[in-house]
Amino acid sequence: MKSYGWDIMKLERDGKLLLVDARPFSITEEGFVAPNESLYRGEAMPFSHLTDMVLAGVRRAGAKRLVIDSVTILAMQYVNKFYIRQGLMGMVQALSNQDCTSLLISETVQEEGKTPTEWYIAPGVIVLHYTRKGDTMERAVQVIKMRGTRHGEEIYPARITENGFTVLQPRMIP
Repeated sequence: MKSYGWDIMKLERDGKLLLVDARPFSITEEGFVAPNESLYRGEAMPFSHLTDMVLAGVRRAGAKRLVIDSVTILAMQYVNKFYIRQGLMGMVQALSNQDCTSLLISETVQEEGKTPTEWYIAPGVIVLHYTRKGDTMERAVQVIKMRGTRHGEEIYPARITENGFTVLQPRMIP
């Protein structure tokens, strides 16, 4: 965010941005990954506690927008896939009852023939692509699903600039 000229510290000071670090690990001064003992004491935090922590932050900040970056990291502490799905479903349901737009970021790599769990749970799925085109890298965005809303199925070129995220018109194929 800083590289795009966004003054994150000012937003935090003004109460317009609240950052909550709920990672199950931290990075030591030496650069090693270590369990985050302030939140996790050798056991996985129940998903309901994570949800409560997020909801408390939303209420405290009076947030209208929420980003969880990433559910992949939060889910890594659990081994039971059913528990992860159940926990994510509960979190999504709890967030949908708030007057707050929520973006849950997932680092899922889609395997052929296998739909990521988050895609079933979330009411909307937007995929950001970053692919090689010749000797350059290009960004694109695709709406996979958006329950109750009609949307285009194209993959649209996109850019991230100091003014934010811009979706461009699709290229015309000659």
